[in-house]
Amino acid sequence: MRRTILAAAGALLLAAALLWDVRSPKSRDETSPTRQFAGDRVETLRDAGDARPFAAPPRGPAATPPGLPESLAGTEPDGELRVDANGRFVADAATRAFFDYYLAAAGEQSLHSLRAQIVAAIEARLPPAAAVEAVAALDAYLDYRRRSRRLVEDGTVPEDLGERLELLRRVRREALGSELAEAFFGLEESTVAADLARREILSRTDLSAAERERLVWENEQTLPEPVRAARAHALLPVRLQEDEAALRAAGGNEEDVHVLRREVVGSEAADRLAELDREEAAWRARLDEYQLERAAIEADPGLDPAQRAARLRHLLEDRFTVNERLRVEATD
Repeated sequence: MRRTILAAAGALLLAAALLWDVRSPKSRDETSPTRQFAGDRVETLRDAGDARPFAAPPRGPAATPPGLPESLAGTEPDGELRVDANGRFVADAATRAFFDYYLAAAGEQSLHSLRAQIVAAIEARLPPAAAVEAVAALDAYLDYRRRSRRLVEDGTVPEDLGERLELLRRVRREALGSELAEAFFGLEESTVAADLARREILSRTDLSAAERERLVWENEQTLPEPVRAARAHALLPVRLQEDEAALRAAGGNEEDVHVLRREVVGSEAADRLAELDREEAAWRARLDEYQLERAAIEADPGLDPAQRAARLRHLLEDRFTVNERLRVEATD
């Protein structure tokens, strides 16, 4: 069960990571923007703890750049733009999210217009020197998106996921440079590579289930700590449910389950889960009683079809609220 869920999660991540860039909406403006690099590459800080969002002046509705795409009106940009202690621009995944926020409207405005929107947002948020570096990163990123889109148009995207990842890695480093590519895509690439390795491990028939489980665990340890923590958190409910089932199968009672939950998720969450269990048990008891009465009505030979339908409708309305009836009907 756990292996199946991990594999499914990996497949979803692979689809998102390997196809997002090359399937971005095609802009109506195919003209390449001028690349304005500050030197040969954009400087990045490896220690994100040294970076901070630049404290730009407060911006109200009047400061919204003119010509903002309609789909973005009334929203706030994703990600953020950051500088280090010396006021130098720091590129990271949050920068890429900031760019993608505007570029998501590629079907509404030309690439030239969207770039102008992003440049205006950069200049409103960063000091001049950092803004120059951020614009350089933006133009490199636009170049990468154009190259990745061309791969799809030319039909040169490999079917094999491993080959596709390697192709994207190469294109990213050609367009962005190694440091900026690592800042924008490093975590994503290492996660996808680990998911590819997991898929290969799980497909091996020459290994026992225990050996596959061990190799999957070892592979998981190769991921960056933030990714491991996020994945562990996402899978926690599934793992807790499996542990509860195993505990009950071994003869554990509800108090044993509560102790397990308290150790895994804390007392407050364990209490909430216990309350949910009580609510579910009460619902199941009501549903069982309803189904018995419904079966008796359906089996009553003294009722004609119209009478039977009326009795069933009255039973449903008498036992459940409007919202509960939807749940009962879905169960049926």
